[in-house]
Amino acid sequence: MIPKRWERVHYIGVVLVVAGLFLLLAFAGQFAADTVTTLAFGIGADAPKLPIPVQPFLYALGLYFILAGITPFVPVLQRVSTPAMIIAAIFLIPAVLITSAAGKQTNALTMLSESLRLATPIALGSLAGIWSEKSGVVNIAVEGMMLTAACFGFTTFFFLQAFQPTELMLFIAVLASVATGGLMALLHGWLSITFKTDQVVSGTVNIILALSITAYVRR
Repeated sequence: MIPKRWERVHYIGVVLVVAGLFLLLAFAGQFAADTVTTLAFGIGADAPKLPIPVQPFLYALGLYFILAGITPFVPVLQRVSTPAMIIAAIFLIPAVLITSAAGKQTNALTMLSESLRLATPIALGSLAGIWSEKSGVVNIAVEGMMLTAACFGFTTFFFLQAFQPTELMLFIAVLASVATGGLMALLHGWLSITFKTDQVVSGTVNIILALSITAYVRR
């Protein structure tokens, strides 16, 4: 059961087992047996609704977490360990939704759309950071670059929105965002390559500069 060489999947498995035990032994018992969360898929009285008992759902989820966490340690089940863990990660979203709205009704479609809308910038920034790491660049200033680009893109559109057509002004604002993000990246490269500055220090400078500029422009 205990592998000679631990890999990332084994550590994730341990985390899942601990999370499953927490759900089974501590968290699920905090809800009454008759507590139900109603998920509405739409707006209005005619929208489809799905009642979910909170306590049985958490017990089932905790049991699944434990089973998914054990799979990397069982040779026969190692092939399904990755899909099992992906499914466990997906179930975290409805778990948070169901427990936060325990005993009430919530609109699942609205929650899903808002989650996707708010998570998109974070996902894009994470992909940019991974891309930089793959190319050999330590770039911790992705957030600052995105913040500055968004600020100057919005500012550009704010001053151009009186002109027509609006679609063209939006396109110009996007170009301004791209140019501003490129200038921030150029600053990071200039400090790192020309002056041999540590890339972490250069990224920190980039973030501080971005926070200062955007705060000033906003005021």
